[in-house]
Amino acid sequence: MDEKFINSELVNLKNKLRSMDLGNMKKDLPKLDFSIENIPNQVMSQLSQSISIVAHSHEMKMQYDQEVLKTLKNIERNTAGLNDVIPLLVRSVENQETIAELLKESIDIAASKTKEEAESKWRKVMDKANQLTADFETIKAIQGFATTVMELVQKIFT
Repeated sequence: MDEKFINSELVNLKNKLRSMDLGNMKKDLPKLDFSIENIPNQVMSQLSQSISIVAHSHEMKMQYDQEVLKTLKNIERNTAGLNDVIPLLVRSVENQETIAELLKESIDIAASKTKEEAESKWRKVMDKANQLTADFETIKAIQGFATTVMELVQKIFT
């Protein structure tokens, strides 16, 4: 293509554009307004729903975290008795078999089918511990361990 032809086409195009009535065209174009008031309601509704979902998710996460913390504290509290009980078997050589039997019976409380059965087993452990010929700390530790097991079982039956 030669340069004269291109220039001639450009001139024709310019003339056509000049002859067009752009006044009407401007009236037909919508005005674009990006202010917050003019965002479509549907978009605002979706945004509101998204915010609600995020807020709900955050609340659920906070509740979950609180439950995990509560559970961990309960585990810590409920296993604290083990630190008292295990040394009993090592220290009390003369009562070792009796102490081991009482600890086993304490754990057996957890296998109870009813609350009444659990209370009966717990009462027997308490009575046997009181009859021990051991130091007060040993008796207290065994009773504390049995009571911890009993408390856990009572929570299950309530």
